[in-house]
Amino acid sequence: GKVRTVTGYTGSGTKPLRQAANTFDDLRKKYGPECCSDLYVRSPLNDEETLWFVGKIARCTEDNDLKGESIPTEMEAVISQ
Repeated sequence: GKVRTVTGYTGSGTKPLRQAANTFDDLRKKYGPECCSDLYVRSPLNDEETLWFVGKIARCTEDNDLKGESIPTEMEAVISQ
C-alpha cells in the first residue's frame, strides 16, 4: 500500500506522525470516508466564530473489529487518544 512520507528534523516526531497518517489511510481504505471526520477546536480566545482545524480522526465502525462493547463516538475516539 501507499506509505506516506513526512519530512522534518530528526526527533521532531516525524515517525509517529507518519505512522498515524498511514493508520488513518488504512482505516479510510477499509471502512470508507464515512468513518473519517475533521476535528476542530474553538479559538483560545473563546471567539465563537473562530474554529481551528487540528486534524482528522478515523475510527473502526464494524463490530467484529472492536475490542469494546460498542462503536465509539467521534468524541470517545478523540478522548481515548
